[in-house]
Amino acid sequence: APGRRPEVGRDPVAKGMEDSQIVPDPGSFKDPDGGVFRVGRRVYRYFTEPGTKRYRTVVASGLLDELEQRALLIGRREIKPGEIPGVAASFPQAHLVLEHPPVPFVSYVYEWSFGMLRDAALCTLEIAQLALRKGFILKDATPYNIQFIGARPVFIDLGSLEPYEEGRPWAAYHQFTQMFLNPLFLYAHTGVRFHEWLRGNLDGIAPGALTRLLPWSKKVRGGVFRHVVLQAWLERHFASSEMTAHSSQKATVKKESVLKLMWGLYHTVERLESHGPTSTWAKYQVTDSYTEDAQAAKETFVSRVLARACPQMTWDLGSNVGHYSLVASHHSGMVIAMDQDDQAVDLIYQHLSIQSIHNVLPIVMDIADPSPSRGWSQVERRGLVERGPADMVLGLALIHHLAIQGNIPFDKLMDWLSQITKEAIIEFIPKDDERVRELLRWRK
Repeated sequence: APGRRPEVGRDPVAKGMEDSQIVPDPGSFKDPDGGVFRVGRRVYRYFTEPGTKRYRTVVASGLLDELEQRALLIGRREIKPGEIPGVAASFPQAHLVLEHPPVPFVSYVYEWSFGMLRDAALCTLEIAQLALRKGFILKDATPYNIQFIGARPVFIDLGSLEPYEEGRPWAAYHQFTQMFLNPLFLYAHTGVRFHEWLRGNLDGIAPGALTRLLPWSKKVRGGVFRHVVLQAWLERHFASSEMTAHSSQKATVKKESVLKLMWGLYHTVERLESHGPTSTWAKYQVTDSYTEDAQAAKETFVSRVLARACPQMTWDLGSNVGHYSLVASHHSGMVIAMDQDDQAVDLIYQHLSIQSIHNVLPIVMDIADPSPSRGWSQVERRGLVERGPADMVLGLALIHHLAIQGNIPFDKLMDWLSQITKEAIIEFIPKDDERVRELLRWRK
């Protein structure tokens, strides 16, 4: 109905699926004790018999209820036997099935701003500490277990929680440092973006690689020395010694020491700040060439079209600091604000966090080179196009950048837009615009 705000819960990955078709999630296949599958737009998780026993133990402890109350965990509902026809045939090993609310848009770590990665790391460490105090441990500490509902990071992998064995070290520490801490260190201490690195290596940044990038003045800092320099030395030492991974795992570590490690990591991450070079585009909203009347006319037009279309999913391509993403949020179920400038995306994220706006998700995305399909069989992490189509796309002050800087012909741009959306608002900037003249300074 015109003017009615759509439901925030549409799942674009379900396009083309029959309502009754059971489709295993291509990003969930590595856990032998469970997995995720979809039926239409609905999302389910199954556990095998051993996985079910562990899950029941976690539930009985009250940990999952506490995590949900703190808004750290995705919701869940236990499914009755026979409620979903065909599950027994598709997954004969399944003993328990849960339903989760669908994430409106799946994003990946190489699409997050510095602030988003930092908050995802803090979310993971908070869950790890709460779990350990109740007798459980996170066996995985990867950002792929976190998804953002707008500006709120939530943990989605219930299968990562298992009973803690007294005396065992935190096995996921190495994974946490490579995929959370080291990318944050890289940006905070050198100003070098982590996005290209994580997009090129799904396992993160190894300590040995990071030590070669950091200046000596940064290496002597407590957190960097302990979690990067020392770890790199240990890796080299173990690689050149006869000490095996099996023998190293026999080391006894007290529970209090593991908690202290997690607490120290939390405060190290919490204190990190982005120190990248100042971005021109992060200030574009106050330095553009629009007059007040032109800006008002543009905003009125965009609002009118969105109010008429009432899209469930809107993609704002080249969103800059998110002004029109926020305009779209009043008429859309979900808005994905995409910009290649990570500082502009971080400004959107900070604003959304302060205002508690949860139907806008900002991500770092170069529209001329969007995220490709990655991982095993090139389906484990889906590309941008595979996560569409959107109901509406905003291409405001964008097309001339793609055409001039990217050398992409207009017909190619239109062909691509027709793949990712049903409708679009395109703004054409003429050659006499001040910014366009800058782009054309050394070009015909």
